[in-house]
Amino acid sequence: MTLRNNRGSTIIELLAAVFVLSVALVGALALTTSNLQGQGMGNARLVAVNLAREGVELARAIRDSNWLASEPWDKGLISTTNKSCAVIPLGTSSFTFQSDVLCDSAISDSAYQMYRDDNERYYQAGTVGSVDGVPFMYRKITFQAICLIDVTETVSVNNACDVGASKIGIQVVTEVSWNYSGQTSTTKIVE
Repeated sequence: MTLRNNRGSTIIELLAAVFVLSVALVGALALTTSNLQGQGMGNARLVAVNLAREGVELARAIRDSNWLASEPWDKGLISTTNKSCAVIPLGTSSFTFQSDVLCDSAISDSAYQMYRDDNERYYQAGTVGSVDGVPFMYRKITFQAICLIDVTETVSVNNACDVGASKIGIQVVTEVSWNYSGQTSTTKIVE
């Protein structure tokens, strides 16, 4: 009968088990963190796409209402001074056209800031009396005339067609930009 000294082996087994358990927990925590960040980014992208679609759908609704009312089809889709970018004021179904300086500015300009209120509604800066909180996203809607010269379609930069060209449509471009976890993302819809 031989006796063995096993005193040190239980400590080594315990350390190995703690190491394996630690590696598993760190991996699970990293996976959970990654999934939560991906879910947050996905939610932000979904909101951004819907806000971009809102700009395009409002333009369509205005065009269709004009047709039904026997008004010029582009009434409300162009400014009287051929400015080409706009925001949607809170509680309205119309566009507010921005100055030419703001049309040339980046989408991250404060004129295009969007906020979320307590009722989960989104609105743009400058369209309500006071703005509280941090900007959630930025939305810029631009309009460009689609002109027909002979048989060639062109998109006008200043929302007006050249002499001899006829306006056959309006291209609506909605850009929504947001910052999530230090990453800036942009979604753009062109109709």
